[in-house]
Amino acid sequence: MTMALLLIPSAAKAQEQLSSWRLYDSTTRELAESIKKDKTALDQLIEPAQTPTAESFHGFQLQPSPTAKPKKAARIRFEFPEKITIDAVAIYPVVRPGLGGPRSLGMPKQFRLLFDFNRKPGQIKINLAAQTEDAPPLYEIHNNDSPSSPLPVWIEFKARTVKSLTLEIPKLALISNDPRNDSALYGCMFAEIEIYQGEVNVARSAKLSASDSLERESWGLRLLNDDRTPLGQPENSETPPNFRGYHSEMLDSKSTEVSIEYRWSEAQTMDAIRLHPAKPDYWNDVGGYGFPQKFTLSILPQTPSSVSGSKWSVVVDQSKDYYPNPDNNDITFRLPQPTSSVGLKLTATLLSPEPADLQKDPQQPKFLLALAEMSGMQNGRILPKPDSIVLSSKPSKPHWTGDGLVDGYTSTGKIISGRRWASDLSQRRILTGKIYQQKQILGEHIRQQNVTLSITAAVVIALLLLTVIVNWSSSNRRRIRAVNTDRERIANDLHDEVGGALGSISLLSQKLLTMTDEADQKSLLDKIHNAASEAHAGVREAVWATGASSVDNKTFESHLRAITDRMLPDCEIDWQSNGSVITPTFAARKQHHFGMFFREAIHNIQKHANASAVSLRFQWNPRNMTFTLADNGDGLQSLPASSENFRTLRYRAEQLPAKLEIDPNPEGGTRFTLTTPLT
Repeated sequence: MTMALLLIPSAAKAQEQLSSWRLYDSTTRELAESIKKDKTALDQLIEPAQTPTAESFHGFQLQPSPTAKPKKAARIRFEFPEKITIDAVAIYPVVRPGLGGPRSLGMPKQFRLLFDFNRKPGQIKINLAAQTEDAPPLYEIHNNDSPSSPLPVWIEFKARTVKSLTLEIPKLALISNDPRNDSALYGCMFAEIEIYQGEVNVARSAKLSASDSLERESWGLRLLNDDRTPLGQPENSETPPNFRGYHSEMLDSKSTEVSIEYRWSEAQTMDAIRLHPAKPDYWNDVGGYGFPQKFTLSILPQTPSSVSGSKWSVVVDQSKDYYPNPDNNDITFRLPQPTSSVGLKLTATLLSPEPADLQKDPQQPKFLLALAEMSGMQNGRILPKPDSIVLSSKPSKPHWTGDGLVDGYTSTGKIISGRRWASDLSQRRILTGKIYQQKQILGEHIRQQNVTLSITAAVVIALLLLTVIVNWSSSNRRRIRAVNTDRERIANDLHDEVGGALGSISLLSQKLLTMTDEADQKSLLDKIHNAASEAHAGVREAVWATGASSVDNKTFESHLRAITDRMLPDCEIDWQSNGSVITPTFAARKQHHFGMFFREAIHNIQKHANASAVSLRFQWNPRNMTFTLADNGDGLQSLPASSENFRTLRYRAEQLPAKLEIDPNPEGGTRFTLTTPLT
């Protein structure tokens, strides 16, 4: 058994690494190729950006419910100021504070998108439920190459002009379960919902309303469009240029005002201002490096007179209270209303100190202003690069220049399209879940193949050992061993085919042990050889009938001709068939039972009929096959149709199923007529 055990691979290892000899099954090869293809596609997708900590992130949540299916479906509605054309929606799961890491929670697996809900002209139903009970959650990554992150769901559809969009959730997700008192709570949570018109996220312009919204400091409808997802902002891992943004000179006083001023030659309409904190290239990790502790954001409105007559207008005033350090997350400030402007200005009124580890003299600390990127925004789109940038403090190093504020890079990567980012991350979620399930199926498939391989190896070894033991008592080992070689499979019908022959071999072998005369031994060995040859032929026929796939009638008839010629070498054979005209396919299951019926019928003629001529006729049509077998032997007079000799034939006819008629042949002998459908 050691040999068999050496051939059995580990199913667990098969999921990680497949050696070529294991892929002997077409299904296994297809699964392995599919996994390889999906991994290649996964490598082409954008990866999630750096995530905020779970303790600091929050989002939108409905009031918890004791049941998964409330009486009224939960709804979140986006009402636009005017009709607008949309073609995609991105929905981000949340990271709940206190869970200690990025995870999806409260994301429903079923929801609908309703367009202009009051008039109900159309809807899209999304079903994200797992396909099987054993399938992994669809919002977690399961490959070892990526961190577990709550990836978004991307829904793209034909462009529609709508006034409103409603997200309807008919079934809530489990958010809390207490086994001590058998109580559970269900709910719905989202980090962000983005609605796209081409490359622009138009959700920011919509008025939001929701049924039964939970309003708390860190959970509320107002946070559904605050530009904060568990995955940060749309960035990728493309290496940024040598510069990292803007860095003022090191100043002695933290109250020194430092300003950054953008100017455009043509007026720009902006509705938000976005700031990206910097990360120095000579420091491992300094969250919010150089971000001002107090500041104002101002715009220069366009006036009918000359630009020089305009005055800066403060639109964001953070000069009174300390602004919390934003770490490595960007911040978006929304303006009260869209404003036409030819200038954008940041004025830092309280600077941040240089990191303690970098201070040369702790008694006289230095202060600075640093940013990676500053952008004016309109409907989620970055405004064009300004025509000029005016800095009140010169950069401290050449690669921290004003141009670094408008190069499209943060300190950690290139800012990419939000649409492409959401689409790629959603596809990443789908592919990783698919790869995980395929690996599970592949491992189980290989495990089953290994079990089959081990059983087959054990049976083969047992047969070989039995052959050696029997041949040890015989003087002619080679001739007997030839009967037992080349057995590839064990079929269910071996008992019907070779049971009697093996019994004869057993009896003759016992008799052989008691004989001393060499001539008698040789005669008896000849009988043993003949019985073994018949058993061997029976095994080959049974294996062919059991393992054959569906073939056309010409191929099948060719096999039956070979059986007839071998079993009735002294009979005149009259073979008739219309197979050259009609070539339907004979189902593999029917081939098996008909092949066993055919061989049993020929065997009866061989042993009992004493016939000199046999007629075989096949009548094929696209639906049925009629087979007639007649001989000119002794007939039914000496062997009634109810005889046990026909028990196997009737059993095979029932299994086909088929209609079997056994009648006297008008020309003498017996005639069998069998009719069966082809499928």
